[in-house]
Amino acid sequence: MVPRSVVLLLCASACGPRSSPPEDRPPDILLVSLDTVRWDHTTVGGYRHDTTPHLAAFADLPGSVLFSRTYTDGAWSQPAYVSLFTGQHALTHGVGFRSISLDPGQATLASMLRAHGYATRAFTSGPHLSPTTGIDKGFDTFGHTGLLRSISGQVDPALDWLTDAGDQPRFAFVQGYDAHTPYS
Repeated sequence: MVPRSVVLLLCASACGPRSSPPEDRPPDILLVSLDTVRWDHTTVGGYRHDTTPHLAAFADLPGSVLFSRTYTDGAWSQPAYVSLFTGQHALTHGVGFRSISLDPGQATLASMLRAHGYATRAFTSGPHLSPTTGIDKGFDTFGHTGLLRSISGQVDPALDWLTDAGDQPRFAFVQGYDAHTPYS
């Protein structure tokens, strides 16, 4: 089975010119997801064409962690993203199947990071990541548009936010729908 999305996780030293955090400070985290992009059709995934050169350059930065064997348990984006943020199987959390929103008592990656002192922010688009699903739980700011937007419009604001001076560790989630329609 080929992963349905590309997920790239980058940590502090990869995020910009900010001075190195103290040894006891957790790293900044940038989670990038490209909806409907097949791993085996990316530059970093070994595709014969240079389809994602910027992603490949980003993945080569010091501190980057690239997950090359990620698989979704959701047949479509909404339950898949909720699974990504809860660690639960789509049929367990039920969003997109028997429920339109996450149980309010459910912990998410953002809520757990926030509880550990992280500032959290999302840069998302498209109808599948609507705050009505509860996926925004734990984010200080959940930037969202209902339009299927390109990741290119999300990256610069996310990097600006991550590289802004401050002592608090940061978690940013950046997502785009570049390949979603028309799948080319």
